[in-house]
Order: sequence, then C-alpha cells, then structure tokens
Amino acid sequence: MNELIKNGNPDFSITPDLGIDEAVIKGLAPLLKKEREIQTTKGFAELKIDLSKVKSLRIKIDKRRKELKADSLAYGRRVDDAAKHLVMLVSEVETPLKELKDAEEARRKKIKEEKIRIEQERVNAITKRIADMARLAAAQWDKGAPVIEAAIKKLTDDSFDYQEFVGQAATARVDAIAEMERMIAAIKEREEQAERERVEREKSEAAAKIAAERLRIEQENAAIIERERLERERKEQEAAAKIERERLEAAAIESERLRKEQAEAARVEAERLRAARAEAERLREEQEAEAEKARAELEALKKEITPAAVEPEPAFKLTEPPPEDLGFDKIPRIITACSQCAACDMSDPVPICTLDGELIEDLDVTEVFPSWCPLKKVEVTK
Repeated sequence: MNELIKNGNPDFSITPDLGIDEAVIKGLAPLLKKEREIQTTKGFAELKIDLSKVKSLRIKIDKRRKELKADSLAYGRRVDDAAKHLVMLVSEVETPLKELKDAEEARRKKIKEEKIRIEQERVNAITKRIADMARLAAAQWDKGAPVIEAAIKKLTDDSFDYQEFVGQAATARVDAIAEMERMIAAIKEREEQAERERVEREKSEAAAKIAAERLRIEQENAAIIERERLERERKEQEAAAKIERERLEAAAIESERLRKEQAEAARVEAERLRAARAEAERLREEQEAEAEKARAELEALKKEITPAAVEPEPAFKLTEPPPEDLGFDKIPRIITACSQCAACDMSDPVPICTLDGELIEDLDVTEVFPSWCPLKKVEVTK
C-alpha cells in the first residue's frame, strides 16, 4: 500500500495492486468448460469446491479493495472501479457456476420432495386400507349373513403387504372379523326368532281362519233367518198396506159422498139465505114505511101536548133468549131498544140493535139470526 503513497498523497498514476493478477482470474475460464457429473455426489462436490475457489478470489479482491479505498475517497473510487472490473470478470465465471449449482440444488430438492410425497402416499394407502377394515365391518350391519361371510373371507384372504404397519393391520383385521361374526350371530338369532314368530303366526292364522269360517257360517245362517223374517214382515206389511189402502179408498169415497152432500146442503142453505135476505129487505121497507108513519104521528102528538120529561118506552123488547147453539160465545143476549132517548133529543126515534149495550154497525140481524129472531122488524142503524 505504501508504494501508492507519494508525499503523503495517493499516487493515482499507479494501478492499484489488489493482490490478484488478472491472468489468474482469466485462468478460471476453463472451469466453465469443464465436464461435470453434478448428479453424482462426487461431481456435485467438485462443483462446490470450484465455486468456493472462485468465490474466495472475489472475496479476496473485495477485501483488498476495502483496504486500498480506506486511504482516499478518490483513490477508493479508482479502487472500486478496478474492483468492479475484476468482479465483473469473476462474475462471468461465478454466475454460471452458481446457476448450475442452484439448478442442481433445486433438482435435488424436487427429488427429495417427490420421495417424501411418495412415502406419504405409501403410508396413507396403508393406513387407509387398515381403516377400511373397520369401515367394511360397519357397512355390514344391515346386510344378510352371506354378504357378511363374504366380507369376512375378503379380510381373511387379504395378502396385502402392510410393511411396518403389519401389526396394526393384524389388530384391525381381528377386530373387524370379530365384529362381523357378532353380526352374523345376531342375524341368526333374529332369523330363529322370526321363524318362531312365523310358526306362531301361522298357528294363529289357522285358528283365525277356522274361527272366521265358523263365524261366516253362523252369519250366513243368521242372514237366512233374517231374510226369512224380513220376507214375512214384508208380506204382512203388504197385506196390512192393502187393507189400509182399501180402507182409505172407501173413506175417500165416503168423504166425497159427504162433500157432495155438504155442498148440496150449502147450496140449498145459500138459496134459503138469499130468499131470507129478500124477505128481510121486504120487511125492512115495510118497517121504514111504518117508522115514517110513526114519526109523523109523533110529530103531530108533540105539537098537541106540553113537552115533559117522559121516559120513552122501548119500541121492542126481546122476550126470549137466543138459542145456545149460535156459536157466539161472547154474545150472551140481544137487546133491542128504541132510540128515543136523550141522545137523539127524541127528535129522530130509530130502532137499533145492541149487543150488551154496544151498537152494532153494518149488521144484518135477519141474516145472522134468520131462524129465531122473534121481532122480524128490528131495523139496524147504519
């Protein structure tokens, strides 16, 4: 380093000595052309040794660079430039060798991972096969005995190489076979129980058939007896209906006869009533004439005598009660009286007909009481 210093300052006219001759670095070029068998352990080791040599040169150069650069920044930049140049030359060899090494490491890692994957798949396949023994047994719970026996034979004849899991496989096989044998025993017990139940059921069905047949015969006999009874009742009812029909026909004939007689009697009575009304009209006219005559005579008499409070005599009186078969429950008697009272001021004496003292309007006495009225001259006030 001292040879680079002149008068206490760096001599930049001198090329820095980094301790490595460029020829030495160029002499590394054959390493790139060297045939290598890096897939082998030996070849890969030689590759790492050569890479280490080249790498050590780079490190040595960089270390020398740092030593020379410490004296001056300017000199340091020259050192850096020289170092960069040399590192670039070294990298032309180092980089391909490193890439080759990285590629080989990646390949080896891939191979290792593939081996791990294959090993895991192997283990998984074995453990799954062992687990399938238990699943096979569990899947037989609803199967028949022949199917379960076939499953047992499948496990018994299993020649698969379980390798380090052979003990675990043997235990699982024994457990699965034992479970399926218990299933077969349970199936046989159920079949025997079902057979016993079938025999009992057939016995019960046979007894039920006998009882049903007996009941059918009894019901048929009862049905025959019931049909005969119903037939007798039907004939009796038909005979009774015939008698009743004949009675009703006779009653209808008699009713028709009576209806005709009543109609004829009603017609005769209507003729009689018409005649009675005509006679009553004639009598009414005669009575009006007599009444008019009586009023005239009374008027003349009034003029001759002094007016005085005179108790008028009733023009007519009913001397005998009405017959009891009139049908008028609320009419106990009929009273006829002269209307010559204070109400008419004795100015217009007109005979009236009353029922218990109440005036009857629009009443034709001769029509209501045509057969018994003794007066025959009673005039009704309208």
